Amino acid sequence: MIDARAGEFRRLVGRVFLRDPDSIIAHRACAASYLFVPAQPRDAYFHRPPFGIPANELGLTRQPISWKAYEFTRAIYVWAEPNERLWLTWRPALPLIAALAVYLALARRRDTRRLLVPGALLLFLVVNVAVTTPAQEFRFAFGIYLVSWLSLPLLAMIRDGSATRAGADQGGAPSRDRRRSRRAARSAPPSG
Repeated sequence: MIDARAGEFRRLVGRVFLRDPDSIIAHRACAASYLFVPAQPRDAYFHRPPFGIPANELGLTRQPISWKAYEFTRAIYVWAEPNERLWLTWRPALPLIAALAVYLALARRRDTRRLLVPGALLLFLVVNVAVTTPAQEFRFAFGIYLVSWLSLPLLAMIRDGSATRAGADQGGAPSRDRRRSRRAARSAPPSG
């Protein structure tokens, strides 16, 4: 519907924004809240947990392949879904939080800061979703999740010192040693 009448939808959003900007900003924050759980009124729900879907009227029932696996995952969902715990277990946030931790760890070390470049892509994806997404759906956030998960292996470069060794393999000492040698060369008395 929105795709077929995109111009009308944009004009509607523009008119509402001019009349009531708080409503549009609140909608954008809710539709793009992949990092934080959106505030939910007591008499409504934003999402329905898999175990909370009512039985359908067609008589179709769930028949899991493995009842043990079903009971195990159902127990996890039941534990993770209460509002007092949802801030920690909000599923859209888990890959983003992991990627954010990786980029914070990369930023702390001078020799790994060049690995922050993929983080810019993640930031642009999050901003794009925040500005353009009409609803919170996985298809709109697929790029965010993909880049988040693909960022996790960068953490190994911190742990095993690969970034420092990579700098040494590219023709010289790691950056800290190069700076020390340049400083020593500048402070040495002129030869001659």
